[in-house]
Amino acid sequence: MVGIWASGFGIAGWLLRPRVRRWQSPGNRRVLVIAPHPDDEVAGCAGTLLLHRERGDEVCVVYVTDGRRSRALPLPPQEMARHRRQEAVEAARALGVTDVQWLGLPEGEW
Repeated sequence: MVGIWASGFGIAGWLLRPRVRRWQSPGNRRVLVIAPHPDDEVAGCAGTLLLHRERGDEVCVVYVTDGRRSRALPLPPQEMARHRRQEAVEAARALGVTDVQWLGLPEGEW
């Protein structure tokens, strides 16, 4: 009986599930990306940002924290924060994003 129920619900799920639509943007839209840490926008959605820029959408990236706790380089916190900000600016430039907002909250301290 369990097998029949499982099969029935499996078939119903396959028949009734919503179809996935392909990504599209009509262009000239405004897109806001909130990156909790510098580089989250690249790791999380760089490809989507490139598609939006390709369609002519205006993209703004807001970086919330300053990245001072990163252990990627052996730098003191203040210097690491400056380094991460420069990396973020360069990454945004590479993605074609010209509107970059830096909140710069001290990572792990607010």
